Amino acid sequence: MYPFNSLKIRLGGSLEDQIIYQFGNQKQCSTMKKKDNGLFGFSVGCLSKKDRMNVKFIFGLNALIGKKNSKEDQLNWKGDWNPNNAISLMKYTVSKGYNIDSYELGNELCSEGVSARVDSVQYVKDITKLRHIV
Repeated sequence: MYPFNSLKIRLGGSLEDQIIYQFGNQKQCSTMKKKDNGLFGFSVGCLSKKDRMNVKFIFGLNALIGKKNSKEDQLNWKGDWNPNNAISLMKYTVSKGYNIDSYELGNELCSEGVSARVDSVQYVKDITKLRHIV
């Protein structure tokens, strides 16, 4: 028996809305870097295929793809979620037979004290879209 045979890794958290996943023939996968004017002080980054192992994953999906900062309030992000990267990730993991435990969309995007917020009505709309995709 392996000590980590039921290990689950949550890929997400505060920076999940900055992560893009590499899959298939996608060649470019830039590393997340420190960026003073980036969300939480970081640039958008990519989690490469080689960084993922045979464990159960809980994928935190970037809920800000397709949205733009509100000009009136830089913390509020407006627009519909673009699920293309999430769909490609799901298709890839299914084609490889990977065991994905669950998905989450964004990280605390309706709470106070975070660097990015999405209106709760929009967030429900986005989560409903994710549910239909899954």
